[in-house]
Amino acid sequence: MRAFQLSDQLIQSLTTAYADSVNLTFGALDKQQQKAFSDTLSAINEMGKAVRDPVGKGLQLGNTFAAITADVFSWTKKPMVIAYSPSYVAPSSISDTVRIAISGVRLHATGVAAPKLRIKNTDFAPSELTDVSIGFVVPRTVFSEPTKGTGFETGTLTIFRPSGSWIGGQPEQIYFSFLFTVLPNQLGSYTVNTIAIEKKKEEKLLKTEPLSATKNGGGGDVTKECYPPESGYVFDLLRVKTIEDKHTAYKDDDTSPGTNFGKVQIDEGVKTEKKICISVSATTGCTECGAHTEGHLEAWMVRTVDEEKPLTDGPNLLKWEEDPQPIRLKDQAISQIITVRLFDEITRRLPATSRQSLQFLTIEPDPRNNVVFLAPQREWNAR
Repeated sequence: MRAFQLSDQLIQSLTTAYADSVNLTFGALDKQQQKAFSDTLSAINEMGKAVRDPVGKGLQLGNTFAAITADVFSWTKKPMVIAYSPSYVAPSSISDTVRIAISGVRLHATGVAAPKLRIKNTDFAPSELTDVSIGFVVPRTVFSEPTKGTGFETGTLTIFRPSGSWIGGQPEQIYFSFLFTVLPNQLGSYTVNTIAIEKKKEEKLLKTEPLSATKNGGGGDVTKECYPPESGYVFDLLRVKTIEDKHTAYKDDDTSPGTNFGKVQIDEGVKTEKKICISVSATTGCTECGAHTEGHLEAWMVRTVDEEKPLTDGPNLLKWEEDPQPIRLKDQAISQIITVRLFDEITRRLPATSRQSLQFLTIEPDPRNNVVFLAPQREWNAR
């Protein structure tokens, strides 16, 4: 917009400067004048290519147009408007008046009426007037009040110049038009998208193959085995147990298991989160006896894993008149992105943890308090 406004003023100033020479061919101009037209054409072509380029390109072109204008007014004797503000008209919730500042050269001449600014069929007299600057203060109500989306309003400046005739006559009127972008009463909205890390507990049951011990002819036998948890897991020592799968014995014709004094048990000396040992024993008290014992280990294995969890907060309204509210930054987040939608027209996706300054909104992280502020820009002096 700024580049367009400056280019528009340059074209209007060239039109005014050459009002008496519209029938001249390009070759009839001197080299300095030819350069001004060539530079203007090149800059306008560049602006057409830069519509989808980053903002910085538009600002650079704005500077180019301003430089060409400065070169032109060094040799023309006609009035020229170099720049004007504001580029954006603030919403009515911020201000009830709009100060319009116009800068240029030869903007006022003695012996004629002061310049006037017309907006929507209403004429306004200047509140400040010099040869190089004009200021107007107009009611905000003269501009539209869009609820969403930006709007455009035009204004026309009339500059009066002496007629140039020795017998007098009506003053010459020279016109310059302006285009203002009118901002809506609703600043926009924002949404915070977070990918957070949450701790998730996973568990799995370890059930070992049966371990057995057999002893015939008296005495006893013990079989031992140690088990680690699966990779990445540890044992939950409160949920560990042995299961006896078989317990048999015989003595002559007596097959009562009671003659088998064996058992399945955990070796308490080796019971840790990383290793558990068990023993299975078969024991009898006589040489004519026999015993057989089988058992296994059942133990719960646990681990804590990081789980990515997407969280969405919004959309939330952004209001011009409200002071910034803190947005809590999520602990242990992989990323936290703020999507800002301005005027229901412009979308920007920005990291919540780095400072960003948009045209109408500043993102201010406060790492110490783990929050970020979205601060609407309400200062319009230089816009």
